[in-house]
Amino acid sequence: MREFTVTQFLLLTLAAAGAAKKSYEGSKIVRVQVPDDSAARDLSNMISSAFETTECGYVVDYWSDGIGVGGATDLIVHPDAYDDLDSKLNSSHLNFYVLVENVQEMMDQEALWMGERKKTFANRAEFDLLNYHRVEEIYEFFSDLEGEEKVLVRHRCREA
Repeated sequence: MREFTVTQFLLLTLAAAGAAKKSYEGSKIVRVQVPDDSAARDLSNMISSAFETTECGYVVDYWSDGIGVGGATDLIVHPDAYDDLDSKLNSSHLNFYVLVENVQEMMDQEALWMGERKKTFANRAEFDLLNYHRVEEIYEFFSDLEGEEKVLVRHRCREA
């Protein structure tokens, strides 16, 4: 069995932690209009060929649920692939526009916003189920509710 020194273990741990957080810096979300079956085939072929030519993971991938004919499809595009995709979409006469200029900025902003919301909703009375919450927040809310309101819940059950 191979033994690791403390330094090797720390380096492996740091490498794994760095690999776990993928950066989307410079990646764009592009919305493509797909008016008919021909456009859907063209777009599907573009995406398939992008996967065949890359070694680094995604170059172009679906951001929304695949290609919907008669609507729009959102794609996430690696920064190095945007110019090529722009050219291919233009040559195929597909209408498109950039929905998000930098996905990483959007994700960082969401993380910041969610952190602020967590502080805001520390008080259960302010928790609004009509707004978006991550599943962890919802579980925490119901767990707190269950712990705080057992007497109230039991009382209501007895009345019924």
